[in-house]
Amino acid sequence: MKAALRIFASLIVFSLLAMPLTHASQASDLLQTDENIDVTLYHIALDIDIANTSIAGNVRVELKSLIANLTEVKLNLHEALAVTAVGENASSFSREGNIISLVLDKSYNIEEPVSISISYGGVPPLAPGGNFGKGFRFDTHSTGVPAIATYSTPYLSHYWFPCKDGPSDKANSVSLDITIPEATYEGYELKAISNGVLTETTTEGGKKTFKWRHNHPIVPYYIMVAVSNYVHISSTYNNTTNGNSFPLDYYVFPYHQEEVMLNNVPAAFDTFISLFGDYPFKNEKFGFTQVAQNWSIENQTNPILGGMSAGWEVSMLHELSHAWFGNSITNQSWKHIWLSEGFATYASALFYEAAVGKARYIQQLSSLSSRYVDDRSLILDDDSDYNTIFHTIYFHKGAWVLHMLRGHLGDAVALNCIKSFAESTEFKYGHATTEDFIAHCQTVSGLDLTTFFEQWVYGKDYPEYHYEFYSDSERGKGGLILSQVQSDLDPSRREVFEMYVELKFHFQDGTSSTQRVFNNLKSQTFEFDFTKKIVKVEIDPNNWILRQNTISHSAELIGFDIPDQTNSLIDRENMTITVSMPYGTDISALVPSITLIDDKATVSPESGLAQDFSAGDLFYTVSAESGTVKENWTVKLILDPSTGLAEASSSKASLYPNPTSGLVKLRAASP
Repeated sequence: MKAALRIFASLIVFSLLAMPLTHASQASDLLQTDENIDVTLYHIALDIDIANTSIAGNVRVELKSLIANLTEVKLNLHEALAVTAVGENASSFSREGNIISLVLDKSYNIEEPVSISISYGGVPPLAPGGNFGKGFRFDTHSTGVPAIATYSTPYLSHYWFPCKDGPSDKANSVSLDITIPEATYEGYELKAISNGVLTETTTEGGKKTFKWRHNHPIVPYYIMVAVSNYVHISSTYNNTTNGNSFPLDYYVFPYHQEEVMLNNVPAAFDTFISLFGDYPFKNEKFGFTQVAQNWSIENQTNPILGGMSAGWEVSMLHELSHAWFGNSITNQSWKHIWLSEGFATYASALFYEAAVGKARYIQQLSSLSSRYVDDRSLILDDDSDYNTIFHTIYFHKGAWVLHMLRGHLGDAVALNCIKSFAESTEFKYGHATTEDFIAHCQTVSGLDLTTFFEQWVYGKDYPEYHYEFYSDSERGKGGLILSQVQSDLDPSRREVFEMYVELKFHFQDGTSSTQRVFNNLKSQTFEFDFTKKIVKVEIDPNNWILRQNTISHSAELIGFDIPDQTNSLIDRENMTITVSMPYGTDISALVPSITLIDDKATVSPESGLAQDFSAGDLFYTVSAESGTVKENWTVKLILDPSTGLAEASSSKASLYPNPTSGLVKLRAASP
């Protein structure tokens, strides 16, 4: 189903986002995608020869012409698979590489239906490179038990059936008749699994055919086949509150059935239906199917997973959420991959927020280390190499863009942007681009989000903040100087990211105040009516911004105390500290306790270290977290003659003078 042309007046703003034109390679050029047709149905009849690791198939492709006088159709099929016949409205064919050119029996007009049948077969090849060879895999599990599965993303469906490959065209429905040997392994029969609903199973001549039907729009690479001696675990999702009810079907290797941990699937549906709207395929089913490879793919209604134990939980959540973002709403091209992978990655974090709490949500987002990749934007320029499309930046930074959008717009508006996008009849069961999503968010929020998305989606990198705070007791003011230093570290980096930033001020009396400011300058001062002394500031305390650790330039010594001191005087004008100790104190190993205004600052020598004051003045250096030396202090110690040991006396004797140094006199009475 070809996505309808959409024109948004609001997208005029994106002329401001124009990037230098590049001539990046595109998958559509590689595939020679036929833009003159709109596929409406794939009916795939597939006979799998497990012993010879080969397939024999017949595919009927139904389509409509998008042009006048259509006389030829181009489809994709890997050259390793031989075409033995074509029929129906195809009168002949020719091949060049992985392209089949089919000559039609007449000229077809716009919207006129065309039906083509292609018979083919052979040993399906595997795509080279990557973690493993994708395609139609004849793997095994346990002791040689067949474990067949298709791994077709991002455009490798033509490695096992003829199709218009890639994301641009969705068939309205798909039917699969999968024929396999009638066989039993380890006490369990072979089963053939696919998308949608199993409508019929037939047996003939030692073979068994499983007929699957899926009646929703689907791209070719989400069409799946899996064959093994599966244990079928079934249940039902039924929530009377959200009105969704559908079967849950899991196909698991027999020796793994005790490891299956799918208790969170209903809870995940509760969360995602609340956040994204009804499950798009609720009139059919949802399931997971286990495969031999340590991999997962969001095949429509039936994602595949390398395992279903607790260790696969994040993958389960990710693939399940693809039902909304990837399956229902598909990126128009792989240029917009973040709309699929970023959204699904963010959905996992949203689940943990709902199930556990905000701290677990932040923990999940903080684990996404590829958010810091700074050599590319979220727009994929070259999607011609299938091995490089799924870079983790599109997963990790994509999720962080949605998290930051939430910080920018607030929970209610941002989450409404996402939910209404998922539910929109303009995109549901169809396609979307980055520009579509931005325009949608602008409409829902009523705000111009040009700069936000230009920075975070079309741009690269992230901000690095340095800051210094101050208190002015005379004016009753306090504030902070906030600087973005990323371009100082590397001139090629963006000078300023315009963002709302939360500032949490901590005061000397233990209280705090959080302020939200808009930072749009490289160095910017924010001042507030604070009568209390600021002792610490947290930049972005709730982690709403994709950034590195913030660095403080603040450092101030505000306390210097020694046990048993009689006084400690801090003279900021002369940068001296005078400590008075009782006369007679041993000053060779005193232990100062030093208080700094910022707990990120340091002092040398460190607080709590024994120091020898008997040789004279000592010197202390206070440095900010940034490493900048902020203060050099001279510490003087005096013995207070007005304090010390009390006069030792009795009716018999007295010691004087007391305290003393040098000569001691003892006066005693005669007994």
